Amino acid sequence: MNNYLKFGAVLFIVVAVSCGLLALVNKQTSPIIEENIKNTQDLARKEVLPLAVKFEPVIFTMNNEEDDTFLYTEAYNAEDDLIGYTFIAEQYGYSSDIQVMVGVDTSLTIIDIKIISQAETPGLGSKVQKPEFMKLFSGLKIIDLKITREGGKINTITGATISTKAVTGAIKSGLEKLEIAIEGGENDNNDSPPSLGGRGGVLGDENDNME
Repeated sequence: MNNYLKFGAVLFIVVAVSCGLLALVNKQTSPIIEENIKNTQDLARKEVLPLAVKFEPVIFTMNNEEDDTFLYTEAYNAEDDLIGYTFIAEQYGYSSDIQVMVGVDTSLTIIDIKIISQAETPGLGSKVQKPEFMKLFSGLKIIDLKITREGGKINTITGATISTKAVTGAIKSGLEKLEIAIEGGENDNNDSPPSLGGRGGVLGDENDNME
């Protein structure tokens, strides 16, 4: 009996120390991770709207519900003219959340996009981050954002239908929300840019076993 008690006590101490160390490591690394995410997003904003020199974050409350918000930035040039908007679109693809920085002009025509986070299948879904795929979105509007076989203008990546549709659907959803936001409603200024976008559903075909 004493051996069992000693073993239990030792195990408790080991677990307690391990949990304490994990908490300490998390406390020290969390600010670094958050800063890296912010830097990635800031760089991406400048890439998708290269003429902008200032980005003003905005929180738009959808349907007057405080827990349903859309985060975006207003982009201004050196003359302080509004030249467009950026937002982060996010949707689950084949095996991961895909986050996309989107830059549009004031008519909501896409200037450029940048994949800022994804963990799709290497060699298949991961191709969404290739320049030749991202460039397909430049010059498009909401109505164009479908894959070609559904009447849109986005060519599907071979073997990666779900990933392609996730990126396309995320951007379309974000643009629809942005359109609502800039037409008016309840707006509040935000002191810091958003870190993450919202997560949408899977757009892949139910019987599509490949990406």
